[in-house]
Amino acid sequence: MEYGNDFFGMNIEEVRRTAGSMEQAAQKITDVVTRLNAALQSTEWRGPDADRFREEWNSQHAPAIRAVADDVRSSASEVRMNIEAQITTSRNY
Repeated sequence: MEYGNDFFGMNIEEVRRTAGSMEQAAQKITDVVTRLNAALQSTEWRGPDADRFREEWNSQHAPAIRAVADDVRSSASEVRMNIEAQITTSRNY
């Protein structure tokens, strides 16, 4: 692939801000799950539908949402590793 005179590399500060935004978003996702768990526990709702819903929430939905947060954190970590690689590469030129 040819890049000609186009920019090739990264704006380290901009990418660092993006990684920070990703980490903040992951935390917000985690916080939403925590708040929803608390709301479900404090909601007066009894019966088979409530039991089924809570079981599905605890066994399927909440873990799936947490997995999204974990994936976003992992991606932010990968971005930070790319920043370090860019810094090392730039020092070698």
